[in-house]
Amino acid sequence: MLEIKDLTIRYGNFLAVNGVSLKIGQGQITALIGPNGAGKSSIVRAIGGLNSFESGQVSFLNENLSSIKPHLRIVKGLSIVPEGRGLFPRMSVEENLMMGAYSLQNTTLFQDLMDRNFALFPILKERRHQLVGTMSGGQQQMVAVAVGLMSDPKLCIFDEPSLGLAPIVIEQIGEALISLKKQDLTVFLVEQNASLTTKVADQIYVLSAGEVKFHDTPANLMNNKEVLETFLSA
Repeated sequence: MLEIKDLTIRYGNFLAVNGVSLKIGQGQITALIGPNGAGKSSIVRAIGGLNSFESGQVSFLNENLSSIKPHLRIVKGLSIVPEGRGLFPRMSVEENLMMGAYSLQNTTLFQDLMDRNFALFPILKERRHQLVGTMSGGQQQMVAVAVGLMSDPKLCIFDEPSLGLAPIVIEQIGEALISLKKQDLTVFLVEQNASLTTKVADQIYVLSAGEVKFHDTPANLMNNKEVLETFLSA
């Protein structure tokens, strides 16, 4: 569904991403894991059209995205739940979800998408009129996930969804990701949290210093001593 070939990103003289290639198969949860500063968010921003890159190619549904503006990538079915959530704190839960649906082509789906999100996170229905800025970090992350789903995407990218959350909330986010996969949504999970990633992903790319060091199933990576000690000890 999405393919990155030989992606290289520089910030001045700093080489942030060095020849990264990866594939995200339809209906799967594909994960990219690595420490802070490994280049994960640079890759996410390149997919979304928010980062320029020195060389390489990003394709979605067999179409080169290089000439596609960021907002049109959303229309084509590519959604990103960014690190830091990117919500409107002085707006209600419902209003934030409405903002997430701004690019929805089939507006008759709006209420169905709202209902699906409220089924995924029932507490959001209870608090639909609450200002997002008054909610806990875990609840805000649920809102961010729901906002990302309101465009009815084919592929949703989650950038560090567990960051700063309590273990019980991380578990809820993991359950939500598995539920989304069952609904035929393709997921690209970008994370530092090895515990969450290995529980939900079908395949994992391990990134370090801007390069993919390993790529395999969670089970095989968990049996690799080098990977386990260096990258999956969190």
